[in-house]
Amino acid sequence: MEGRGGRTTYFENNGTYSMDEMRILSRLHSGTAGEICRFLARRNGATRTEIARWIGIAPSSVSWHLSRLNSGGIVVSEKCGRKTTYCLTSGALTLLCTCLPDKMYPIE
Repeated sequence: MEGRGGRTTYFENNGTYSMDEMRILSRLHSGTAGEICRFLARRNGATRTEIARWIGIAPSSVSWHLSRLNSGGIVVSEKCGRKTTYCLTSGALTLLCTCLPDKMYPIE
């Protein structure tokens, strides 16, 4: 069980996942942070503006979520000139693709 941000995520087979994996999976599974992560997984990186357009929220809200995901070790940023691109960490990408494949849907 992982509790964070007013919600609790339960995990089957206690002991299957490390505490870090449970923390990452709870964020990847639902909500806006999960949408951002799934978008980044399919795009292999995107700018804040691209994420905001795709999800349909304000860029400032995307920044807030990206900051939390970055501090949680789920997302990394790379500055290239005036643009900053955000990508999932390799560990987060692996967890998303192997543990939550039903949440991966194509970008249209």
